[in-house]
Amino acid sequence: MEDLKKTTIKSYDNTASEYYRVVKSFELLPEIKKFSKKVIKNGKILDLGCGPGHHSKYFSSLGFDVVGIDLSVEMIEIARRESVKSVFQVMDILELNFEKDTFDGIWSSASLLHVPKIKMKFVLKKLKEILVDNGILYISLKQGEGSEIFIDNRYGGVEKYYVYYHPEEIEKLLKNVGFNIIEIQPKDKRTIYDTNSWIHIFCQKIN
Repeated sequence: MEDLKKTTIKSYDNTASEYYRVVKSFELLPEIKKFSKKVIKNGKILDLGCGPGHHSKYFSSLGFDVVGIDLSVEMIEIARRESVKSVFQVMDILELNFEKDTFDGIWSSASLLHVPKIKMKFVLKKLKEILVDNGILYISLKQGEGSEIFIDNRYGGVEKYYVYYHPEEIEKLLKNVGFNIIEIQPKDKRTIYDTNSWIHIFCQKIN
């Protein structure tokens, strides 16, 4: 598993600038606007797997207190230039170093799809722990079966570890951890850039 992680990090480090140029050209996801309306005004948001910080910048522009984490050093360097009002740290999703009840919202856009399924329940429990009561969690995942080392020809054939889910599968896991499901919405590919169809999930910590 450690080798899979290193392979994925290396791919993002090596393509960080190109990745940034590509994702910056996209229109904002409608889900990011929906999420922003669900999180308490001026609340604290964790951008989990923030990449080059384009989503963090949007949240900061709305007045949120934003912390972004990523395991790619190159991505974090770009993010710090992109969103100067946000705070960024190099941190592993499997080793989150935050106190309980820290965040009003957690935005996880295409980041948990790199977490091995055997570790997913552990990560979701930690996310619930660092959310405040009634805090909002957003997750997007690729639809499909199992997991694989994906050869990403969009970026010169770098290798990335991807994990795939069915909507029912992730819904069951989130409920088992104790999240209240607000919405689960499967969506087709938006453009030829997308490798798979998606699952968009909004849920809430209820104690």
